[in-house]
Amino acid sequence: MIGDAKAASAITCITRSSHPAQNLKLRYLVRLYAKELVMHNFVGLPADQLLERMVELSLRTEEHL
Repeated sequence: MIGDAKAASAITCITRSSHPAQNLKLRYLVRLYAKELVMHNFVGLPADQLLERMVELSLRTEEHL
């Protein structure tokens, strides 16, 4: 699992660039981080509910990029 400070630092570095490839990397990191957060915070939920939570978190996060 990526540490909070390390992930935030990586995301901050990438958001300072407007290059399209950097934006793809940012979206990828957001999805990986969302996956880790959901798996850590919703232990024991069925796979379909975990996926729903992950998609919801990813979409909400990407709205603010």
